[in-house]
Amino acid sequence: MKPWLTNKLLLMSVAWQVFSIVVLELVPEKKDTPPDEELIGFEVAVIVILLFQGLHLLFVVVVSIKLVKQILHKTVSPWFLAQSYLSTILLYAGIYTMIYKIAVIKELSPFSFAVDPAASAGRFKWVLTWVSFLYFSTATMTTVGYGDISASVWYTRLIAASEMLFSILYSAVILSIGLQHFTTKNNLVPIDEASSVSKQNIFFNKPLVELGKMLQDTDDTPTIIFPV
Repeated sequence: MKPWLTNKLLLMSVAWQVFSIVVLELVPEKKDTPPDEELIGFEVAVIVILLFQGLHLLFVVVVSIKLVKQILHKTVSPWFLAQSYLSTILLYAGIYTMIYKIAVIKELSPFSFAVDPAASAGRFKWVLTWVSFLYFSTATMTTVGYGDISASVWYTRLIAASEMLFSILYSAVILSIGLQHFTTKNNLVPIDEASSVSKQNIFFNKPLVELGKMLQDTDDTPTIIFPV
């Protein structure tokens, strides 16, 4: 993947979602068009939205693979991680909105709301609906849902569950990077670098470890110097 693509990941994700929202706004409501025109317009809109959400999903998956590779090689940057995290939230917000739009046309109820966003009057109803699902996606990703919006059928629950799994992955990565930064900042090294006697995952002060290694090289007796 080209570096400029990953560097513009968040910007491209926003552009994808903006295009999807525009298409949603253009899909006619039931009461505004004859049945045949409504069906044709609805099917075209669904195909276009599915195409763009599918491309967005594929793009995020490819980027996630690159993210995993960078994690394994310890070369991941905080900015790339943040872009990947936010792009995942945007992706799921778009998926939830797409499902809800189809559900409204088909008179289904895949989500439960304290206040139904589709009931809002106004020209930009689907923009506000997308914002509601952006809120739901963020709450799901951060696992701090308030219950005012919830998945109410099996397929939306599975999608929400997959986002929760992404949340666990990102939380583990962020924690790992934080610990790595802490150990580097405090000049610490694992004990397996300090002595061949013990392989426990304990951290020692690096200058003292180097002194211990130097003393060990001059004597056959293993030496470990603990930090004071």
